[in-house]
Amino acid sequence: PSDKSTDILLIEARCHEMLGDHKSALSAAGRLIQKAASYTPWVNDSPRMIAVTLGANAAMQLGLSENALSFYQTVLKFDPEQEKTRKQYRGLKKVVKLMGKADEQIEKGYNKAASDIVDDCLSAMRGLDVDSPLFRSKIQLKQCSILSGMGKYEEALDNCDSAVEQRAGNDSVPAESKKEAYLVRGEALLLDMDYDEAVQDFRM
Repeated sequence: PSDKSTDILLIEARCHEMLGDHKSALSAAGRLIQKAASYTPWVNDSPRMIAVTLGANAAMQLGLSENALSFYQTVLKFDPEQEKTRKQYRGLKKVVKLMGKADEQIEKGYNKAASDIVDDCLSAMRGLDVDSPLFRSKIQLKQCSILSGMGKYEEALDNCDSAVEQRAGNDSVPAESKKEAYLVRGEALLLDMDYDEAVQDFRM
């Protein structure tokens, strides 16, 4: 029903998040923010602020950076003095910009430049609420593909191993996300001519 309380919506969003259903988590968090939006101060750790973090995180997992930014924009529209949100918004904007730049360089075939930008991106994520293991693993898989293309197989596989670890050991990560990590690592192992290990990853 449309008259769900903010507490119920927050519980819903959290459950979806724990199940790895980021689309539903994003939707529940968005409905909560719509319902709770007002010009009163947005207090840290209140249900609506928790929903902002949760919604932004879910959006980033889905690759919807504009949606993630819009959660922070909503808070700042109603409470421009919300310091924590302002800091998170600035930080996330920087990460999104860097990711866009990295993709541009990859398209142009400038792997070295892309790799440096991805490193900057991982550094810029530190201290951000969206710095979740799953989102970080997404960037590490990108770095793995870039480094493989440069023939830096050892560094590539370090990034891949880390991403596989983050995903494989997390029960809330959907099976397709785990498979994606194994496939990217499998490609890197193939390029490194480690065929047995590659076959194992492709079978996962």
